[in-house]
Amino acid sequence: MKNIIVVGSGFGGLLTVNTLANYLRDYVRSGVVRIVLVSDSIFHYRQASFKYVVFDYVDFDSICREVSKIVQPEVEIVYSRALKVDSKNQVVYLSNGKVLNYDYLILSPGCKINPNETPGLNRIGFWYYDFENSLRLRSVLKGFKKGRIVHCVASYPFKCLSTPINFIFMLHEYLMSKGVRNNVEIVFTYPFKSPIGFEYLSKIVNECFQELNIEFIPEYLLDYVDVDKKEIIGLSGERIKFDLLITIPHHIGSELIKRSSFGDPLGWAGVDKNKLCIRGIENVYAIGDIIGLPVDKSCTSIIKQVEVVTSRITSEFLKISIDVKYDGYSCICIMTPKGYYCAERTFTTSEKPVTNVLKLENYVFTTLSETYWKFLKKGLTLSKIEQYLQKS
Repeated sequence: MKNIIVVGSGFGGLLTVNTLANYLRDYVRSGVVRIVLVSDSIFHYRQASFKYVVFDYVDFDSICREVSKIVQPEVEIVYSRALKVDSKNQVVYLSNGKVLNYDYLILSPGCKINPNETPGLNRIGFWYYDFENSLRLRSVLKGFKKGRIVHCVASYPFKCLSTPINFIFMLHEYLMSKGVRNNVEIVFTYPFKSPIGFEYLSKIVNECFQELNIEFIPEYLLDYVDVDKKEIIGLSGERIKFDLLITIPHHIGSELIKRSSFGDPLGWAGVDKNKLCIRGIENVYAIGDIIGLPVDKSCTSIIKQVEVVTSRITSEFLKISIDVKYDGYSCICIMTPKGYYCAERTFTTSEKPVTNVLKLENYVFTTLSETYWKFLKKGLTLSKIEQYLQKS
């Protein structure tokens, strides 16, 4: 029996096991293949929707499901935390003391925020990258009627380039609906010169910022927070006052990646840019937020990564030769008062606007509750595998 182990029950991990289950179902039922998901939680959260919680756009039930209810029946679930991988002996050590053998291993543990990286931030800052802190920010905003709101992106990389931009525009609309926007300053600080990593989108964002009276401070790297003076201090010493501080905290990689020596000291996985396998280890893959490639950490990127990895593994069982490579694809969508704007790019192609609505489907589903859950459980259709199956 061949063991396929997938670590992580985030978007990438769940999409991977369900896609594999679709194409290897007969192998699982006949005892040739075993698909195992290692999850450190019984719940899966639709992370892209945490920012909507702040503004009461969604409720808990629409953004959370039990992992067991969104995986195919052919998938076994082991509830534990993966501690370390021994690639020489092809085993994964778990926090519950168990050891799993693998023939193929896909790592998708995700990255995490680390507010403690910035002195003072935990004492006075707010963020919206988990459910509890989104509720905490929602409560504060309900009573905020006058003053200066500073939204600071502490550093790069972080999950989803469009998230802070979309949040800023939703914040503007929210304050307008409460009738207090004229009494509130909105300041947005960002580590780079442009407010988002796409030139086409940055132009639109800058125009909206000017029209909506949103101050943009570029190339600002957060150093620490002066709690007593209610100021953030940048690495260059620049001080910015606030009455309410909203941040995207510093992100860190995975302890699993570090312990397994699969990447850099910060825990970002070192992968082959086209195969997505750990460099030098053909049967261990890494996908999602954890990979150390210059691509956006978003669902659109992960979909393409899952397609590559699952196609490569499936093709080995079908004993066919296919050329599937990751091209660095990502698609970013911003929601402005003027409407939706999207752009896409790859490793080798420059960014271009997305005008075909059908092309936006893989992004837009992240904002639609039932569509998201159905997509996740259904898994991907692997085009090159389908071409082979139709011929055979």
